[in-house]
Amino acid sequence: MSRTLVSPVAGVVFNRGHELKAGPLHKTRWAVFGGVGSGKTSFGCSIPDAFYFDYEGKVEYVPQRAQKFVTCCTPTTLEENDKVADWLCSEKRRLKDDFPIKIVVIDTMDELLHGLVIPDLTKALMDDDDRKLGRDVTDYGSGGGGSKGWSMCTNRCLSMLSKFRSAGLGWVVLGHLREQKKTIRENGNTVEITGYRPAVNPGIYGGLYRQKVFLCHTGWTDVSVKGEPRIIKAKEDKTIIIPGKATVERKAILSIRNSSSGDDVQIGSNVSLPPMLVVPEVGDAWNPVISKAYTEALEKLNP
Repeated sequence: MSRTLVSPVAGVVFNRGHELKAGPLHKTRWAVFGGVGSGKTSFGCSIPDAFYFDYEGKVEYVPQRAQKFVTCCTPTTLEENDKVADWLCSEKRRLKDDFPIKIVVIDTMDELLHGLVIPDLTKALMDDDDRKLGRDVTDYGSGGGGSKGWSMCTNRCLSMLSKFRSAGLGWVVLGHLREQKKTIRENGNTVEITGYRPAVNPGIYGGLYRQKVFLCHTGWTDVSVKGEPRIIKAKEDKTIIIPGKATVERKAILSIRNSSSGDDVQIGSNVSLPPMLVVPEVGDAWNPVISKAYTEALEKLNP
């Protein structure tokens, strides 16, 4: 006869596997990368009940109907940033579901890294002579072929996300893609191609990849849109319908970038989203587009 085990550790809950279900959308974790002007901030501002770390100071340039969804701040030091993050976690634990913030947006992770973490840790760990020579914390402890400084920076960025998750907050991390040229051999010829990689260092990207539920890219695509048909009345009460002329419109998209199976993108939890979603440019990407796709995915998972 099976029985429920009681956890001996306060704060650690034992669950039966068959009773676990995928959580609500606001508790999911997203890593969203895109080039300059690809719609990252507009996407982030569409998320309701969000707290927005606006490291780049761009929320004010997003139309107001998107801004209404978020509470935002722009920390200027790592100490300020940590205090706000700790406050969010403590208030979430204290108020639980009554806390008005459900999810945290980081815009962008590379600006947090290069604008706050590296400069502040450089001041704390590097002496004046090192700074005069242009060295920063990423050069700290690099004599052995690695860099203790890079590890410290990576841990400072990723630990904040772990705190949010432990407190019951979801997160959406936005980041830039950087153009990268490389050469390949094709049909006996050397060809230069242009690719893109995240602007954060490999350590942070690896951590994001492990912690995220969804990995996405923002961008644009051309979509064929059918025009309205014209109805012409002819003699003897007959009508003629002339098909509308198709036009091509530029649409914002969110590409879900995980290993695919069939038409849907399979996630580790077996929740699947379409590999590409066309989203409004301003205000309504998360709700209804993302929320509708996520709800449909959960219905497939738990019919």
